[in-house]
Amino acid sequence: MNKSYLCFAVAILAFAAFKPGRAQTGCPGCQIDMSCYDASGPTLCPNTLPDGVQGQYYETDLTFWMPQNFNYQGINITLLQIVINSVSGLPQGLSWEPNNPSMIYNITSDPATQRGCVKLCGTPAIFGNFTITIQITATVNTPLGQQVEPQSFTLNLIVHPQPGGNPFFTFNPSAGCGSATVQFEALVGANPPQMVTYQWDFGNGQTSTLPVPPQVNYPAPGTYPVSLTTTIYDLVFNSLVVSASGGWYSGDVEEFFGGLPDMFFGLTHGNNYYESNYISDSNPAHFQNLGIVLSDWHLTLDIWEYDPVSSNDNGGSFTIQINGPGMYNFSTSAPGGGGTTGTFTITQQVNSQYPFTDTLVVYDLPPLVPIAVHPGTTVCEGKSITLSVYGGYLYQWYENDTIALAGADDSSFVVTAVGNLPLTRTLKVRITDPQTGCSITTPSVTVTINPGIPSNFSTNGIMINPFNSGQLTTNFVGNFTYQWLLNGNPIPGATSKDLTIAGNGSYALIITNAYGCSDTSNVITINTWSVELSEGKAPSIWPNPTSGDVWVHWNGPVTGEIKYHILDLTGRTLRRGIMPPPQGNGTFRLSLHDLSPGQYLLTLSDARGQWTRPVIRR
Repeated sequence: MNKSYLCFAVAILAFAAFKPGRAQTGCPGCQIDMSCYDASGPTLCPNTLPDGVQGQYYETDLTFWMPQNFNYQGINITLLQIVINSVSGLPQGLSWEPNNPSMIYNITSDPATQRGCVKLCGTPAIFGNFTITIQITATVNTPLGQQVEPQSFTLNLIVHPQPGGNPFFTFNPSAGCGSATVQFEALVGANPPQMVTYQWDFGNGQTSTLPVPPQVNYPAPGTYPVSLTTTIYDLVFNSLVVSASGGWYSGDVEEFFGGLPDMFFGLTHGNNYYESNYISDSNPAHFQNLGIVLSDWHLTLDIWEYDPVSSNDNGGSFTIQINGPGMYNFSTSAPGGGGTTGTFTITQQVNSQYPFTDTLVVYDLPPLVPIAVHPGTTVCEGKSITLSVYGGYLYQWYENDTIALAGADDSSFVVTAVGNLPLTRTLKVRITDPQTGCSITTPSVTVTINPGIPSNFSTNGIMINPFNSGQLTTNFVGNFTYQWLLNGNPIPGATSKDLTIAGNGSYALIITNAYGCSDTSNVITINTWSVELSEGKAPSIWPNPTSGDVWVHWNGPVTGEIKYHILDLTGRTLRRGIMPPPQGNGTFRLSLHDLSPGQYLLTLSDARGQWTRPVIRR
């Protein structure tokens, strides 16, 4: 029979056993398209495979229609049986599941046997234009008689590259900052008994042949080309030499006049089966250039002797688990005695090769500099501390190493405080290059704001002691240290809250608290200082308190002019002048009507000395 008669008849059946190297399941539930029909003969619906995309799930249902009788180019053909021997060439990641798991399709007049389906599904791991090779055995009746013929044909499946990314290997991290330690992993594997090799070049002088190499170190910034060549090999049953012994093949009518056996063999690998043509009158028989792509490590070899009239003679079988390319010995025992011995050769051939190069970039880190602190790491209440780094980057300030401060995304950060002092904060900043995303984090800085001196101390911190006009004092008492100043200079030993006036000049006080915080008081200027009059010579004053006027009686003779100063309790002079003429017997009248109610100091002086006493204006 012309083999071309069979190709069209059986092509659509090959999809019933899609399997990448071995039988696979995992795609249940294919739906038969009951409208699948072609008046001219067998057909497949749809008649081409839809394209797939690498890394994306793929699924399609295929329905085949197999009429028992059809006419092909004027020849009537009866399709009896299709046996799927092998299917190879599908991309890694695809599986199948047919409606008939036996892989044998016996075609009858019953319409239920004339349609079937298969679901193809999975996620292709690689892209490309894949040639799928289908090997079958078809049994048909033609005008030339019944024929059993092995057939082989191909179909195409296109898998498009995934949009972006690297389809052949991963690396983590995908980029580095300053340096990087990277884990690589190959993505494309093989379906046993396919074999795969990997050749890595990491771009830094290191190489590897492992699918998951040890971590690779890149100690310095730079651009590193990383390449991987993935090569997938098929194991091929390529040749067989078989010698028969013991006469197991003789005794049939075909060997009535003697002769050598007409041997052929069958090879089962996984769920695939291959049956050779016979070699006539040859012992040993040499089968060369077979090119049978294996689908399993487990092989069963059956030796037969072909008899066109009587039944074929069984020379026995041999089962082996291969482990790779090489030459293997075998022997079989025929059921009727004798058997065969021989060798077969497994070779390796490239199925596909995928060279690919990606780029790993290790970026420069932002400069690492200490945080600048102004005015210092410790200040007193009322002042702030500014922390700052260089500009031009992205920033995030943290407190206590882990707490990201909301809104703190500037190159500087100001620490302030009111109440609940002392306040101590530990801060650092992460600096990120917006172009590369690389970050560094500065060392932490600890700053403190301590309790300060009350703010009103600088305006009214000191005053003339209302009970001792020759003394300055302060109402700010507590855990302070004191230092009095005269004309801006420290007065030696003047370290208590009170100071006896030693002469004219500008007086002030510095107080310091337990945290070292200091402030300087208001200034009191003394310019009327002289020897204090003794009590016997001191004038008298009445009424005191007064509602407006006071009378001053000067004890003793008046020596020159009598000057007066009216001061508030801070030492500020409110009025000064010369006493008016006496009203008699050394008595003077002084008006205080212009003063607001309160306590004041009245200072009188002449050539003899000075006298100061408090006066209360009601």
